[in-house]
Amino acid sequence: MPDRRNVNPDIPAFRILDENSSFIYLYDGSFEGLLTCAARSLKFKSPPWDILPGNTWQPDFFHSPVQVAPSAETAGRFSAWLQRRMGMDALVKTYYAFISGRPGVERMLCEYLETGISAGRRIDDMLSREEVHRIEMLAMNVTREYHKHLGFIRFAMLKNRDLLYARIKPANHILPLLAPHFIDRLPGQPWIIYDEGRMLSILSDGYRWFLNDQIPDGIPILKDDEKTWQELWKAFYRNIGIAERENQKLMQSLMPKRYWKNMIELQM
Repeated sequence: MPDRRNVNPDIPAFRILDENSSFIYLYDGSFEGLLTCAARSLKFKSPPWDILPGNTWQPDFFHSPVQVAPSAETAGRFSAWLQRRMGMDALVKTYYAFISGRPGVERMLCEYLETGISAGRRIDDMLSREEVHRIEMLAMNVTREYHKHLGFIRFAMLKNRDLLYARIKPANHILPLLAPHFIDRLPGQPWIIYDEGRMLSILSDGYRWFLNDQIPDGIPILKDDEKTWQELWKAFYRNIGIAERENQKLMQSLMPKRYWKNMIELQM
């Protein structure tokens, strides 16, 4: 990518989107696909009106669709260029904001990248700008939920196989962030984490992981001794607490109620 500088972010050196464009880019919904679209827009200097997942696009009379296939090579080069231009922190925030799954996040990210390409590494200090503040908040929300789930995920051992299973329902698509952590924490141990809200799961053999969009059949059957351990854990949780100091409001602020149904100790 060229490296022309523009110290004024109000006059972007490059445009990824153009409000007057007569076409839109449709992509596969992946981060790689979005970066491919942004790189293509800059390379050919013919920005689309918007970039949308192909499965959400509704035809209209004003914009022609252009299907853009994801390219690992293009996305990789563009990602490396963004890192040099904006810094690693900004690139991480871009990814975290993307996996928030917020409707319209593609346009938000394009506006953020336009500013970042112009401002360079100064973008981290430009929180007064709406396009920067939006991405900062989305990334922060994803980060918080990811860290909470590191402590709230409860695995159970399934019957007839040496496989751990956990079920979650996060607000953000944090499965790709959780996978490296649990591979490191559970080396050699096969496991599954199922996101029941998105009907996606991470499958790991203890060394590698991949996303799977097949829905598990029914409720997994637990090993007999797993049920015993769960009852012991529940008993420990009940007995370690001090009834006189119980504070439901504080508990909900530290442990959001939407997580409770998937936490063994709270399944009374």
